[in-house]
Amino acid sequence: MERNYELLKEVLSVPTKTYEEDMMIDFITTWLEENGIPFYVDNFYNIYATKQTDENIEYFPCVVAHTDTVHNIDTINVREEMLPNAQNEVKLALKAYNDEGHPTGIGGDDKCGVYSCLELLKELPNLKAAFFVAEETGCKGSFNSDPRFFDNVGYAIQF
Repeated sequence: MERNYELLKEVLSVPTKTYEEDMMIDFITTWLEENGIPFYVDNFYNIYATKQTDENIEYFPCVVAHTDTVHNIDTINVREEMLPNAQNEVKLALKAYNDEGHPTGIGGDDKCGVYSCLELLKELPNLKAAFFVAEETGCKGSFNSDPRFFDNVGYAIQF
């Protein structure tokens, strides 16, 4: 699978915070529409998507991510930079800055999960995905999720 760094940078650039997740919800639902993947949004604003190319599939794998982060809503400009990692090796990294050029939170938890789910929806022939809101403050989205969506899920993985 070829990784789409542009999609990753787009996802990381979406400002989102618990209870201020409208921009991420709009981003995900627009992406699903553009990619022809059926979905619905429940009353709590959780998103449920199902990609099915095999009519005979009995149980789906399911991927899960959440749409909120702990960072304040701010403009996020993602830049590629060469930075040292934990082993002090200099490697390409993505770093976030606000409009004033100051470092800001990039929201990797859980925007990297959102990105992973979108990539897998694009690549795999049969997959369900759930995107829960308000997870950083006590799993409120998943607690209020639609249990019927998971009736034909064989297993779920959260990134």
